[in-house]
Amino acid sequence: MFAMLLILAAGAPQQPTAVADAVAPVLRPLPATDVHLDGWFGARVLGNRSGWLLHADLPSRLEPFVHRPARQAWAGEHLGKWLAAAALAAADADDAQLQHRMDDAVAALLATQEDDGYLGAYLPAQRFQLLDGADWDVWTIKYVLLGLLAYHRQSGEQAPLLACRRAADQLLATFGPGKRSILAAGTHLGMAATSVLEPMVQLWRATGERRYLEFARYLVLAWDEPGGPGIASALRRHGSVARTANGKAYEMLSNLVGLCELYRATGEAGLLAPVLAAFDDVVQNELLPSGSMSSHEHFVGGGRLPSAPGANLAETCVTVTWLQLDAQLLQITGEQRFGAEIERSASNHLLAAQQPDGSAFCYYTALSGRKPYDRGITCCSSSGPRGLAMLPQQAVFTSGAAELAVNLLAAAHGSAVLDGHRVSFAVRSELPRHGLLRLEFGGELPATFALRLRLSDWALPATLRCGGEQRTVTAAGWCTIPARAWSPGESLQLLVRCGPTVVADAHDPDRLALQWGPCLLALPLAPDLRTAERVSLRAPNGKLLGGDAVKIAVELDRDGSSEVVTMVPFADAGADGMPFRVWLANAAIPVARVRASAQSRNGNVDGSIRDGDRDSFTVTWDGKAAAEDWYELQLPAPVALQRLSYAHGHCFHDGGWFDASKGKPKLQVQDRAGAAWRTVGALRNYPNTTATDHRGLRDGDVFVLELPEPVTAVAVRVVGVPACGDAPQQAFSSCAELQALQR
Repeated sequence: MFAMLLILAAGAPQQPTAVADAVAPVLRPLPATDVHLDGWFGARVLGNRSGWLLHADLPSRLEPFVHRPARQAWAGEHLGKWLAAAALAAADADDAQLQHRMDDAVAALLATQEDDGYLGAYLPAQRFQLLDGADWDVWTIKYVLLGLLAYHRQSGEQAPLLACRRAADQLLATFGPGKRSILAAGTHLGMAATSVLEPMVQLWRATGERRYLEFARYLVLAWDEPGGPGIASALRRHGSVARTANGKAYEMLSNLVGLCELYRATGEAGLLAPVLAAFDDVVQNELLPSGSMSSHEHFVGGGRLPSAPGANLAETCVTVTWLQLDAQLLQITGEQRFGAEIERSASNHLLAAQQPDGSAFCYYTALSGRKPYDRGITCCSSSGPRGLAMLPQQAVFTSGAAELAVNLLAAAHGSAVLDGHRVSFAVRSELPRHGLLRLEFGGELPATFALRLRLSDWALPATLRCGGEQRTVTAAGWCTIPARAWSPGESLQLLVRCGPTVVADAHDPDRLALQWGPCLLALPLAPDLRTAERVSLRAPNGKLLGGDAVKIAVELDRDGSSEVVTMVPFADAGADGMPFRVWLANAAIPVARVRASAQSRNGNVDGSIRDGDRDSFTVTWDGKAAAEDWYELQLPAPVALQRLSYAHGHCFHDGGWFDASKGKPKLQVQDRAGAAWRTVGALRNYPNTTATDHRGLRDGDVFVLELPEPVTAVAVRVVGVPACGDAPQQAFSSCAELQALQR
């Protein structure tokens, strides 16, 4: 059937005719021309357009097509990503300068299309293979298609659509039943190539040419070919993204976005089930409180999630694609949980990856350390602007013919057709500074329509005033105002709770974070607030400071001394180049105060064993062998201790752990200053490591010694034999945290 459809469709040129999806969305985004963000979000969207999109180096992005082959395997993706972002941004701002840049870029790109329709970045001998330096061909074409289709929708120009059809037809002629497998042209078990699923469905939607829809179905079937990623079947079977294919987050999420597109096009219910399974698993096991995920670009499989720069945390491509997936699911189902994740990602990790003026993006964005802003051309600096350009259309939706749905309680304005009337709206909001919002209407009034406002847990309780009535909202979800006649000058007022909320880590009771409204807060680490100290959060306290920026005064404990410090949204932290920290220690954990720390040898990693953060660590590496390593805490006065806790740092190829083949690491105490060290026990549950095998130790793994009777000490240390890994001429160990607990 697939082959017959291709033959019939190819028999004669067809006039493109847009077609409707089989599944009508529950929530419809407004056209990019009809909704605009103001306030905090609006400034970031403006910075994205003026600081990045208007100044992006387009000749460098065109270079892979003008002078093939590309100098870097996936260099061809950048132009398509830029076009996709610029099309939305130009429509949002009616920006003639950006429109002119797009027009020129599209004309230059179309001029490079070859006679057979090829619109990639490789030479003929390299195409559609997995060659060194030339193994992202279909992936590149995917982004070319996405960019040109976005430009076509925004401009109405037909030439880009024709170019997309020609490029897609070449893929159809190359891959499919009886032809080559698409898996043979895609890295990560074929996931990179099969993610062309998304633009294929969009091309069907734009043209009505069924062969593109049939090819999209083939792509899904290809997942289960021998050696394929098995995306849908694996997720239906066990629901774990980390155990699906090779766990590569960006590529897998890209395929799931495409699967949503195919579900919308066909209405086949079985297509949505694996996407929902993946969403549930990500939220439960992979998602950082900042709304992103991935370590070293892969899903981690749950447990305690990393936060430090060394984990290569939260690739910006992953953040943006997760946002795309949430947007798809929100439109398809209308369920508030998907809108809540859009809000979490948008308010936190997406903006955190963008320099506030829009001129740079981070590739990875950790929850501590310094932000590595980059102005170069990378996959993430090309993806980040797409996420920012998407944001206005995630704020306000319509449902049916006469309902307006506000997903983000952000300052915004625009218009929508409701009950046949063009109604203008303005959301007056000072979030995240203050929780008072006013929704005002104008335009063709009077008009009758309903209203929905989505409220997250942090916003509760909320007070709603409308039409002379007032009610209190105590449950998260959609708050509905039934259809009513709105007259000129009428408005709605909403007061949400905008204050401090403690965010706990289910897998690490020793760390907490603080959230203000929708924003995760970060503690700037100025030189007078040393990173080596344990900074503890006691209670959900805090107050808004004056000024335009969002700054929160919070009372924290620093190694036992209380002080008031200033915290800022994670999205804004680090813009000045200074380090920061999101996770804080839990003051409820009875950790003894520490005066100083020491270790047997100074290594080459600048971390701490006393800061309450198991993602920072220190090592004893000095290129030499040693018979014994130790890490020590010195207490300011004798303390009665009940437990001693050691957290492993990191396993390197050449060591970084203790060799337990001749005995587990020991815990020792000093009863008084200058006294001999006394062994009080060993870490019996430490794995049976050897000098060359760490036996699956994971970063931050904790091992605790429960003392049968309290022991009074002025110092404690962990002692063990360092491991050598694959470099026997040396040996070293690591320590993330050493704690002396009073109960």
